[in-house]
Amino acid sequence: MKSLLSIVSFLIAISGWSQTAFEANFHKGYYYYEIDDPRAISFLSEAIAINDSSRIAYYYRGLAYYKASQLPEAIADFDKVYSMDSSFYKVHAYKAFAYKQLGNVEAAIESFDKYLDKTPQDSVAYSYFLRGKLKNSIGDYDGAIEDYGKAIEISPDDASYYYYRFQSKYQNQDLPGALTEIDKVLELNPDFYGYYFYKANLLFAMGRFRQAIEFYDSSLALNAGNADGFYWRGYARDTLNQLNLAMIDYDKAIQLKPEDGTYYSRRGNLKFKLGNKEGACLDWTVADSRGYYADFSRLKNLCR
Repeated sequence: MKSLLSIVSFLIAISGWSQTAFEANFHKGYYYYEIDDPRAISFLSEAIAINDSSRIAYYYRGLAYYKASQLPEAIADFDKVYSMDSSFYKVHAYKAFAYKQLGNVEAAIESFDKYLDKTPQDSVAYSYFLRGKLKNSIGDYDGAIEDYGKAIEISPDDASYYYYRFQSKYQNQDLPGALTEIDKVLELNPDFYGYYFYKANLLFAMGRFRQAIEFYDSSLALNAGNADGFYWRGYARDTLNQLNLAMIDYDKAIQLKPEDGTYYSRRGNLKFKLGNKEGACLDWTVADSRGYYADFSRLKNLCR
């Protein structure tokens, strides 16, 4: 902190405002900013009222506004900083974060564009990643995949970048491409149960049920408390007509997460398939009570 304060003092001094009321208010504002105290805003505003040509005061007030979730005010201050000094391009990154929180994804992406256009390419992997997530959130999967690829070029050993590219390819219906990505994720991080689960779900979506079961097995070996793992393995077994094993998995899923109506509906379907109409109707009723079975009105005729 001492070195940063020295830089700030130097910037103030060279602008001709050293040892003035401006400097006193600025230092108070900076102190409160550092400890996340919203009083920073009032002191920095006082400093700006004394010297409205200080970009450093606008910059820290913008950050203080951001910390206080006063996002339009933060954006206005960051715009002011950039209008005073166009070399201070990092304000575009903060604007992107602010716009994201405001739900203005398009403006957030535009701000990231401006930031990335001026930032050295060897230091912006995370920014590409964040812009990719924003693009993905508005359905621009190709744009997201491109940005994740740029992040990977800079940080090729970061499993999370491959994972998010996997998600975008999956959502973009590029299942073979998604499979390549999740395989790379597992190569980089073979210890997280979730990645095996996601690969199993992908294989399920591709109709490769036996392979999916193998990866559900691997996932559950790492985390036997994952109810969804038992449910989806049961679903795969159900599809392969391994009905007794499927029933065991559905039972376990319900034991672990009894509030999920999806599990009861699927187990009800299996019970009905096995000729247990009474058990099926009971499960369908439970599923309906949990808000899941939208089609229960049709099934009521079967249960009378």
